[in-house]
Order: sequence, then structure tokens, then C-alpha cells
Amino acid sequence: MSHPFDNILAVCVVLLLAWSAAGAAPREESAAGSRLVRILAVQPQMPEQGASQQELRDQAVRLTRTLARHYRPDLILLPEYISSITAKGAPAEVAEPIPGPTFEALARVAREFDTYIIGPVYERRGDKIYDSAFLVDRQGKLAGVYSKSHCPVAEREAGVSRGDDLPVFKTDFGAIGIMICFDHWFPEVPEVLALKGAEIIFMPHVITGPSESSWETKLRARAIDNVVTMVTSCYAPKPPYAPGKVFGRSCIAAPDGTILADAGHTPGAAFAEIDLNQPHLTQGISVSGTANLREALRGERRPELYGEIAKKQ
Repeated sequence: MSHPFDNILAVCVVLLLAWSAAGAAPREESAAGSRLVRILAVQPQMPEQGASQQELRDQAVRLTRTLARHYRPDLILLPEYISSITAKGAPAEVAEPIPGPTFEALARVAREFDTYIIGPVYERRGDKIYDSAFLVDRQGKLAGVYSKSHCPVAEREAGVSRGDDLPVFKTDFGAIGIMICFDHWFPEVPEVLALKGAEIIFMPHVITGPSESSWETKLRARAIDNVVTMVTSCYAPKPPYAPGKVFGRSCIAAPDGTILADAGHTPGAAFAEIDLNQPHLTQGISVSGTANLREALRGERRPELYGEIAKKQ
């Protein structure tokens, strides 16, 4: 019997360097002055309802290994609830510790392919449940955990607690941040992550609306406003695609809002190689000549005027 993740129907990618003649994309040393990072956002088929957590975990590992072998990425992003998306049970019944079974399974992949992996799961921590994403480093060790800071009412009523921190994680290629699904409605989240130094922000999700246009506009705006690369991962909808379903569209958006890679509505992945040392320049902001856009915009901020944002409504 085939598994939902076994057949990868399409891969929509933009490569900034040519593939090798063999068809794979081997990792190469960065040229002098550049800081190349290979990013892979996985887009599995939405699994069948009622799959066990072990089945979901095994399927995710198989797909991640297949894609890692082909693309040789520096970081792999998986979609939200990777070990429980269609499993039976409330969050408290499917939650697991970090480190736990999903972490250990993906840690083996990280070690095998010398890559970082972001794995989103329902996390049990003490007597609380969180919608979290862990970061595994290249040695298979835990490098950090982010817990979703903005949980919708339905999730809170199901017993999920909100996280109270917006951490930035250091990797060997740069600083990254993580936000999850509902967080994307709040522009303060990526702004704080960028102000803390994040150069790439990763967002696993299962967004269904209000529309693809709304989601894409917000994704590109978050990248532009904060001069960061935004990376998202979601599940591909079961065909036929229709509004109201998860819509896939795992994407990598550049700091200028350009979509570098888009997996569309079918199973596959979005992949891009980016240079974190590529300058993003502007003229006429803060200085009369050319300036680094991110630094120039930070110099023009007026935080003394933004107090209203921090007030409870």
C-alpha cells in the first residue's frame, strides 16, 4: 500500500546556480565575499484522516531524506503539525516532548545529510501543551525551540498555551527566526525577529484563507518591510484544489518581495540558494548617496511613537 508522502508529483524551484550534469544540486563552497545558503521548504500531500503518528512521522522522514539527498540543503523546513496533522486525538493526546520521537527521527536525517531541520509538533512541556517548532543542527542536536506566540481561540480552547518569547537562533550561516501560522497576522512578530538580527524567517503553517492573494501579499510585505528572506512550508491540498482548503504554496520570498521558489498546489518542494551577503541598497534614505536599506530604515525608526502598539486593546 502506498503512503501519502511517497509520490512527489511536482517540484517548483528556482535555482540561483546551475545544477550539476547528473541532475542533483551538490552543495558548494561559497565564493569569496558571499554567504550562500541552500533552503528547502517541503510540501507533502495532505495525509489521509486517521493516520497514526508513527505513520506520519515515518512518511515525513522518508520524504525529507529523499529531498535532502537530491538538493543537499543547509536547512529544511517542514509544515506545521508534522507528526499529528491528521492523527486522531486532541492536542494533549498527540503532543510529545522535545526532544522526543519526531525530534530523534529528524535528528538522524540532519546528521546523515549535514543539514539543519525545523520540525513543527505539538509539544508537551511540563503540564502545558504548545504548538512548537524545534531546530535541529547539523550534528543532530537541539539548537532551539519556538512556541507559537499567537494561537487562535479554537487552539486555546483545545488546551494549547501561547509561547511568550520571540527567539532568534544562531546557525553556522547566519541568524534565523521562526514564526508559526497564525503569527503571520501580526506584523510585530517578524519585525521583532528582524530587529533581533534574524536574516531569514521560517514559517510552517496550515493556512486556508481568507484567500491565497491575502496570504501572498502578507508574505511578501513581511519580507519587504523587514528586509529579510521569508520561507513558508504547508501541505498540498487533495485535488481538486478549491478555496477553503490548505493551498500549499510553500514559498521562498526574497527581501525585495520577489518569489524565488513556489511549490504551487501540488506535492513537492520549494528550493533556492541565496546569498545572505548580497547587498540590498537604496538611495535617498538617511543619506544622500547609496545606503544599506535595512540599516537605513532602522536609523529612521521612531519607537517613541509606537507605544500604542504595545497596549492591550
